[in-house]
Amino acid sequence: MINTCYYCEEEANTDEHVPPRAIFPKLKDTPEGLDYRKNLIKVPSCEVHNTEKSKEDEYLLYVLVMSLPSNKIARSQFLTRVRRAIDRRPGLQRRLLIETREVRITNRERMIKYPAHENMLI
Repeated sequence: MINTCYYCEEEANTDEHVPPRAIFPKLKDTPEGLDYRKNLIKVPSCEVHNTEKSKEDEYLLYVLVMSLPSNKIARSQFLTRVRRAIDRRPGLQRRLLIETREVRITNRERMIKYPAHENMLI
C-alpha cells in the first residue's frame, strides 16, 4: 500500500510535522534542556507540501514568540533562535519590530502587536 500526501494525494515520500516542527524550541535553546521536539505528530507528505511552507512555519514561530512575551519558552526563543535569525538577516528586525500594526484580540481588552505582512516577512 502506498502512502499518499495529506494534501494532494500524490505519493508520500516524507513526513510533515503537525503542528510545524519549527515552532518548537531546539534543544540547545531551551532553558531547562527539555526536548520539546520529541515525539511530534507526523503525517505522510509529498516533498512539495512538506517544504513549501517552511517560510510560513518560521513566520508562525515569530508571531507566537512576539505574542507571548511573558511566556518563559517564548522569551527564550526570542533571545536565542529569533536573535540568530535577525543576526543572519538584518532586515528581519525591521519587519518584526517596526513594520507592525496593532490588532485587538477578540474578547480581550489588551492590544498586542502583530506582524501584519502578506509576504510572510521572509
